[in-house]
Amino acid sequence: IARYKGDGRLAEPGFQNPRWVDAELVILDGNHIKAGPVVGFVYWAPEYQFMVFFNRFRLQQ
Repeated sequence: IARYKGDGRLAEPGFQNPRWVDAELVILDGNHIKAGPVVGFVYWAPEYQFMVFFNRFRLQQ
């Protein structure tokens, strides 16, 4: 597991009232996952916290 502190951008629908909040890039152990490590981004907004997971997929050439 690795964690990297940074900032995340949040906004209301229609990109209204955009703001920067504390955030972390999180890389979870991928030793037992066929597709590789799981990568997520944690947002630490004052009113709520949530994590977004990212998946890698291959485009046809």
